[in-house]
Amino acid sequence: MLNMTDEELDAFQLALGAGGMTPGVGNFADLADAGISLGRGDILGLSAVPILGMAAGGANASRRAAKAAKAKFTPVELEVATATSRPAGAIGGKAVVPKRVVEELREGETVLNYGAGRTNKGGRIPHSDYITESGGKVTNYDFGTNVTPDVHDLTALDRTYDTVMASNVLNVQQSEGMLRRTLSEIRDSVNPSGKAIVNYPKSPRKSDITPLNLENILKEYFGVVDRISRSGKPPIFRLTSPKLTRSIR
Repeated sequence: MLNMTDEELDAFQLALGAGGMTPGVGNFADLADAGISLGRGDILGLSAVPILGMAAGGANASRRAAKAAKAKFTPVELEVATATSRPAGAIGGKAVVPKRVVEELREGETVLNYGAGRTNKGGRIPHSDYITESGGKVTNYDFGTNVTPDVHDLTALDRTYDTVMASNVLNVQQSEGMLRRTLSEIRDSVNPSGKAIVNYPKSPRKSDITPLNLENILKEYFGVVDRISRSGKPPIFRLTSPKLTRSIR
């Protein structure tokens, strides 16, 4: 193994992930990335190798999407974010964000469940089922170990939606940099006339970003930021008028 700290390895693999999307050098970067992942015990990192990725059931588009996610987020960031996923508890109509989405939903509208989380024992995502039963057309998106083929769509970020829902997502961003990368993906997935509904619960919070700081950051990505939760409750925001600066995928 390279004589590097975990932080240095994360940064190196982040660069390799970006290199894996570059014509001409992509395969070499993928092989190097996979070798490091194997040495670190990250079996999922082997999906970066084209032949192994296909053997695992990933189609070309899915592999490209997986590479894109890996290029934006380090292995540690992926691990922290996915470790908090829970398919039980306050879910579906009992959860504040899906409930708010349904309250504002029009029949047939498209909804992206960004950070949909792992499936439950029945292979379902209750938040999405609740919205679908209420008339929405839901697409699930997540990354890392949360992904279940045929449930999560790894190409979901190639399209835009009437509503993007991020329930218990922003609070598990490990740093402001990770938060901004996530907000870029959310913004770029919202139709020009659409909206995002996001929350920022007190627990767990993986960074020291305050609700006020978060609100100011949100205004850098959306022209209109409305706090729609009741006074004294953890914030829920409706975000509209996505700003035109779009990230390159």
